[in-house]
Amino acid sequence: MLIKHLTKPQTLEYTVNVMAYELGAIARGVVYADAQPEAAKAHLAEARLGLVDLLTMCRLLAEQMGLDYETLVTDGEERFIERMKEVEQWKAKS
Repeated sequence: MLIKHLTKPQTLEYTVNVMAYELGAIARGVVYADAQPEAAKAHLAEARLGLVDLLTMCRLLAEQMGLDYETLVTDGEERFIERMKEVEQWKAKS
């Protein structure tokens, strides 16, 4: 559990704010990697760290909300697969 490692209680709002910050780090790394191909490796390494931190914050948020993280991951993967099937069906009709 990550909650036990917090030095002080953290609100859901604070956790979500940190998640938004980390998403920005990912976006920045990806955009800069595209804009500066000569430094892409370094920018993607920064994006990777943002992703690591974002995933950790997702796990923390799940704990704060009393949800099982592994179940959320499984449910999310199933929803993604279903959406991709719907997109393929939509494309087939177009």
